Amino acid sequence: RYRLGDFIGRSIRFNLRKLLNTIPESALDFSVVGCEERWGRAVDDWSISSIINFALEKIHELMSVNEELFVQGASPPSFFTSKTSEDVVSMPRKQIRTMPEKMYDELINDIKEARSFLLGIRACRFVWELLARDGVDDHVNSLEGWHPIESVARSF
Repeated sequence: RYRLGDFIGRSIRFNLRKLLNTIPESALDFSVVGCEERWGRAVDDWSISSIINFALEKIHELMSVNEELFVQGASPPSFFTSKTSEDVVSMPRKQIRTMPEKMYDELINDIKEARSFLLGIRACRFVWELLARDGVDDHVNSLEGWHPIESVARSF
């Protein structure tokens, strides 16, 4: 099962590279540097398919943790609601520097949760804006369209 999943993932990435890395620059208002500032490792090879792949990973993570966000009319989650997060706001600097490890870990978890949410939302926006750009759909349809990717994904 693992090898099948790996093969399917590689096939999807291959087809994404064929479609997306060949989009004419005139159809994109895209800055790899901007993505690198936001996402880091996603742009190691400076290709749009790598960034899309990374964005899809972040969207999947967001959906795994907050699937209710993708229901129409859902309200956004609340962040920094832990007691520690509330206490840190009024703590003097000296006390923050010497806070117990348990409080520190709780604060770090709150930050990670908010960061993960923001990365997922940014990824959704990036994918949405990319696919909605004039010329992208025409380019994809001029090749084989999304059908090869959809058929490979359906096989899993």
